[in-house]
Amino acid sequence: MVIDGETAHVKINATPQNIHIDVDIDEALRGQEIRVYDAEKKYGIDHTVLGRWARSGYIRIIDEAPKLLVLDEYDVARAVAIFNAAKEITTPRRAGWIFKRSMLQTA
Repeated sequence: MVIDGETAHVKINATPQNIHIDVDIDEALRGQEIRVYDAEKKYGIDHTVLGRWARSGYIRIIDEAPKLLVLDEYDVARAVAIFNAAKEITTPRRAGWIFKRSMLQTA
């Protein structure tokens, strides 16, 4: 899977009861700041979805103020890779479930 020109290694573990997705993201992104609107442009996920994921604890918030949400780019890239991989193998509703489960298990 390619994210913004960089390769994310995706591993999907599947059993009849459970699907879990692990991704390997470039460690250089860890701690890098990215504004939610810039992340939307770079990764192709709506800023409201990214904000919801951040407020749910799936993506670290570095700074927050009215009209400002700065996220950890490593977490954004990881969340997007997991969600996109889930969408490729199942329905959108189930992809959301797989995303949540995978994010919680590998956080």
